[in-house]
Amino acid sequence: QDPNARNCHGYRKFVRRSVLEAPTNGYLVDDTIVIRYEIELVVTSGGALNRITKSNPHSIDVTSFPTLGDQMRTLLTDDADTTDCVFEVEGERFEAHSLVMSARSSTFRAMLRTGAEMREGSDGVMCLRDIRAPVFRHLLYFIYTDSLPD
Repeated sequence: QDPNARNCHGYRKFVRRSVLEAPTNGYLVDDTIVIRYEIELVVTSGGALNRITKSNPHSIDVTSFPTLGDQMRTLLTDDADTTDCVFEVEGERFEAHSLVMSARSSTFRAMLRTGAEMREGSDGVMCLRDIRAPVFRHLLYFIYTDSLPD
């Protein structure tokens, strides 16, 4: 063992890799290990080491904060002034963000790439003929939120 490791919090509680990978222990299932953890904050104040206990928790309720999906949904529905490309489907216009569309779809990335031979990259308007407007609305929602609309 590392002689300096005695100063590392939790080092002695680590599980050896061989224990995690042993098929008889049941930790590794279908090449996946699920790890559940609890974080304890240790702070130094006034020269004394104060450990936060469950009877005196200093915690932040992270469930009250918006998720990335929530923020992306807001970006799609409420931030039309920040869009920079338009999809035209069955006469209906859907405004979007080229960065999001390019990151989520290699097809849209090719269409939006400036300097590409596709005209969509230069004028920012994509006319899609092989999809219905309600289906594209759901697709757009999924691209932004990674979920289907209710």
